[in-house]
Amino acid sequence: MFLCKGLLISLLHFVVAAQDKKDYTCSISLNGNGHDLKTLMNMVSTMQGQLKGIEADVKGRQGTLFNRGYIGCFRDRNSMLRSRIIKHISQLTLEKCRDLCRGYTFLGLQYSNECFCGNTIDSANHRPAPERECNMKCSGENRMCGAGDRNSVYRVRNIE
Repeated sequence: MFLCKGLLISLLHFVVAAQDKKDYTCSISLNGNGHDLKTLMNMVSTMQGQLKGIEADVKGRQGTLFNRGYIGCFRDRNSMLRSRIIKHISQLTLEKCRDLCRGYTFLGLQYSNECFCGNTIDSANHRPAPERECNMKCSGENRMCGAGDRNSVYRVRNIE
């Protein structure tokens, strides 16, 4: 069905622009086969649906299998996940922080050797940060443990 799969992807910007103008009267010739814009848009829509399904599956696997409940990198202004604070942890790992935060919902790894525990994330005051800002490795494993005023936030218990 997708004779021009590569071409469809490269034409995506054109289709979005044409969709905004609601101009379905023009037609495009693809590999000698004439397809009107509406047919092309339906094909792109089908592909987008398939890609979203794949993306959701990959994200789900990434969260539970590869990153073990990772939520994201967050800015911290000295008040995020403050129910329990443990600093200067020798050889900090995710599992060590999980053990320390047992009974809480979330944990934050910060500054390579700090572990923070709490039950809520105040998203109004603690915005997600770009992943590149959580750039300090944990003192006990090859995993990012936040940075200065940045938490790598995880669920305490994995969602399997």
